[in-house]
Amino acid sequence: MTLEFGKPKSLDDIELEDVKKYPIWLWVWEAGMEEEAEDETWQCPVINSTESVKKSV
Repeated sequence: MTLEFGKPKSLDDIELEDVKKYPIWLWVWEAGMEEEAEDETWQCPVINSTESVKKSV
């Protein structure tokens, strides 16, 4: 399965609703999206995680 990522957000800006919608988040450097972030504290959601993963989280 190829992971698809959403728009990166600052760690301080990620809210509960974001995590409910996308429970899996990676650091931008893990996703290869450093150029879309202001610094290393930014994360991006995995937007194609399966329903079974979302339920178990």
